[in-house]
Amino acid sequence: MAKPRRTGKKERKNIPVGVAHILASFNNTIVTFTDQKGNVVSWATSGGAGFQGLAEVHPLCRADRR
Repeated sequence: MAKPRRTGKKERKNIPVGVAHILASFNNTIVTFTDQKGNVVSWATSGGAGFQGLAEVHPLCRADRR
């Protein structure tokens, strides 16, 4: 029998000044937020947010790939 998972509260951090690092490629975009010392506070990807395959769906983007 599986053990019940513990879900703890996320600690909320108050960081007045930070840096956003954006890594954009043809397949994905990764955004990383760091504090002034360079420690990662949060990160997100466009694939994780549900954006995928837009170049194949949109007719104007398809014209560039011919």
